[in-house]
Amino acid sequence: MKLFASLIVLLSSLLFAQVAIQTEWSGGPGVSGPVFDFEDEFMSSTMIDIYAIPGQILLFPVAMHNSKTNPNYNLTSFVYPDSGILESSILDTQLSLTPWAYLYFSEVLPRFTSIGIQIRASDDYNEMGPWSEIFMQPGSLNGVLDESANYVQYRAVLYTANSDTTPHLKDVQILYSSGGTAEFHSSFSQAYSRIITNPSTGPVEAELNLLFPVPVEIIVFDLSGRLVKAFGETNYESGSQTLMLGVFSPGVYIVHFRLGELSLSNRFVVVD
Repeated sequence: MKLFASLIVLLSSLLFAQVAIQTEWSGGPGVSGPVFDFEDEFMSSTMIDIYAIPGQILLFPVAMHNSKTNPNYNLTSFVYPDSGILESSILDTQLSLTPWAYLYFSEVLPRFTSIGIQIRASDDYNEMGPWSEIFMQPGSLNGVLDESANYVQYRAVLYTANSDTTPHLKDVQILYSSGGTAEFHSSFSQAYSRIITNPSTGPVEAELNLLFPVPVEIIVFDLSGRLVKAFGETNYESGSQTLMLGVFSPGVYIVHFRLGELSLSNRFVVVD
């Protein structure tokens, strides 16, 4: 019943929502804005490949020339840079009041890769102001953007800790409502996670509570969105269990517990 009720709330909210969506970037850079539809163009990019896979963006491979002491031996290989950035055009919602609701994006993340999205809004497209904190997963925009702003822009940051692998960004969606602020739910599961030792001066412990046995992948990022630590999928039983995440340098981190399509997130602080 709880799942059904949550679905009704979500679908009711969607009826009043508008969405700015980008699923194609092949038109290339150079369109700053304001625009009324993202279409297939964007403002600028660095180390991003928009043509490798239709409808997706990837890191751009870089040629690396290797030579040994033998002058007749030459080898050129291609590797991915550790990061790349794409900035969208500036979109005009054409509303005097924009109740920002939700940021959604879908991705393909091979192991040791990640994608983060930043967003900003303004009432002056010549002065868009600072970027938000980085979203490592879809999330609510309530309180993130000024509702009096009608111009909005996103920035996609792709990372890899493996030079042979790149993440793939498939789409970005910015949801807002013209009929009142909408409530959006990224998950209807009652799975629960928290950081036990927060702030921490030593090993970081987390609690994970599951309703049923499920494989879980654990990934830790710093606030810039860089991958710090990754644990491969492990099968966990239902119920509450304590997990050791390890020792980290002083700073602020975000840990994601991925359970299939669901991702639970917690922030923790490590101090001296």
